[in-house]
Amino acid sequence: MLKFAREPTESGGRWKSMRPGMFGVLWLAGLAMVACGSDDGSPGVRTTSAPGTSAPAEMPTANTECPVAKDLCATALALQQNMWAANFDALETLTQKSSFTCPGPSPGGAGGPYPLCQGASPGEIRRGVRINRLQSDGGTVEASILPALRNAILEGGHGLKRGLDAPRVVGFHCPGTPGQPDCSQRAIVYVEGAAHFRLTDTSVGWKVNGLQFGNTSEDQSLPSVVGSMPYPEDSGLSPGVFMPWRPEDEPPESVRESWLFAPAPASSLEAIPSRGECPAEVALNIVPAPGTLPGGKEPVPTARIFAGIVGIEQGVSARAGFVEVRATGDLASGRLRLSIPKEACHGDVLTIVLGADAWRVTGYRVN
Repeated sequence: MLKFAREPTESGGRWKSMRPGMFGVLWLAGLAMVACGSDDGSPGVRTTSAPGTSAPAEMPTANTECPVAKDLCATALALQQNMWAANFDALETLTQKSSFTCPGPSPGGAGGPYPLCQGASPGEIRRGVRINRLQSDGGTVEASILPALRNAILEGGHGLKRGLDAPRVVGFHCPGTPGQPDCSQRAIVYVEGAAHFRLTDTSVGWKVNGLQFGNTSEDQSLPSVVGSMPYPEDSGLSPGVFMPWRPEDEPPESVRESWLFAPAPASSLEAIPSRGECPAEVALNIVPAPGTLPGGKEPVPTARIFAGIVGIEQGVSARAGFVEVRATGDLASGRLRLSIPKEACHGDVLTIVLGADAWRVTGYRVN
């Protein structure tokens, strides 16, 4: 089995393969997983074929029989249904946040509980969740899972499969081996078209204690049957097993559109009105307001307007296919005005990607 370790870089490191048998891997500095005990014991798991079989560049095959404890499958199904319904309150209820002691108002280097602690006093306690990015520059700690989850859904896929209109659960990742998986205390629910949910079993049931982007498979594909895949722990990687599972439910239409028009705290930008004629004049409200930025000179807020639905990454990287307009108003207060010109009025839904102190995205429905 291939193991993984961090390859040091200035910005935090990437995963690289190592020779078999080498554990003791360093994880992102400061990573603290919350793992609560369970009285359930280890669930029985159905092994569908010999371990080690995989299908590169393919998604796990359809499998409706729950391969883990029924309450874990029920939680995964609830996460899928609430993503489809854009039920932000329910997703927050399914989340268990951890307490973080803030070193100060801004990070002094790589790692640390940021942006959660941005502006905090030294020693201040704030509650949040970890967002782990295995194949990039590490992770962040945020007040809610919703903004990162929303961005992933708007992008239409992260790593597993792209161009999706709705995220779907595709399986479970637990410590152990194909013959002896241990999903009694912690597990990762894998999703195509969004981020993966890191779960811990608590006294009140399974709760989300973080999100994960990427996986520990060498070629980024997942086993199409029960198969070995290193499990990311707070101290490194341990033996793990991936178990495919696809609920039979079919998603409704316009899942991504519902997330595009999400209110705060899922979205940090809203257009008022969010529906009307085109061309149009709209107010853009940033939540929370950025306040006075360091350096004394405020950046000029510029909006890229796309026909259809795009995410922040697509909006930032696009070189064409948008109309660019400068917004006016007071950036520090978070109150801006935007004119949507006639040349941007194509399609029923427009995406507004605003760049100023940070990138934000919202939508506008055309009557």
